[in-house]
Amino acid sequence: FEATYPFLPEMLDTLAQRWGSFAGFQGIRGMLRLLMLLLDACKDLALPYLTLADFNLSNHDIRRELLRHVGGTFDEVILSDLMGENATVRAVEQSLEYDGMLFPFAMRAATTIFLSSFSESGQNGASFAEIKRHALLPDQPARIIGEVMRSFQERLNFLHAQQNKYLFLRQPNLNYLLMMSTEHIQEYGVDELEQELLRK
Repeated sequence: FEATYPFLPEMLDTLAQRWGSFAGFQGIRGMLRLLMLLLDACKDLALPYLTLADFNLSNHDIRRELLRHVGGTFDEVILSDLMGENATVRAVEQSLEYDGMLFPFAMRAATTIFLSSFSESGQNGASFAEIKRHALLPDQPARIIGEVMRSFQERLNFLHAQQNKYLFLRQPNLNYLLMMSTEHIQEYGVDELEQELLRK
């Protein structure tokens, strides 16, 4: 940790082993470009050290650099679940109140998962322990993690769980399909929907 400060060593491993597997990442040069963007975005923040959770996806330069490797279609995932005006993570964040204090943990957890979701090797996703190491700040209660992950699984549209790891995919999950079905019923009405189903 001392050798890699101010970066969490595990973050450097993720960038090198997962993001570095993309052909256009350019190895060490790609890592340095991302780390430079991260340092510039965080230079005025009082953070003890920097992790995957500190990549601000609302930062245009950081977001553009990441999407350049994984594809612009993931912009829909970011807008729907993370950074949009009505993004689900924002709603979860506003509900995290303990002893009258709000904790900015949900966005950090979602960002950690997003940065861990990609590689050409197929080793994708973040475990519960990895999310804890990257997203939890020293002044935040550890019990907040379980509550956030339950809320994520119940409410996010593109979050998936595979082999005890969480990751974002382009494919919507059951939450999204249920939401779309509900909107379809509300749009056409129950009677109209029944008639449509009978015709089919």
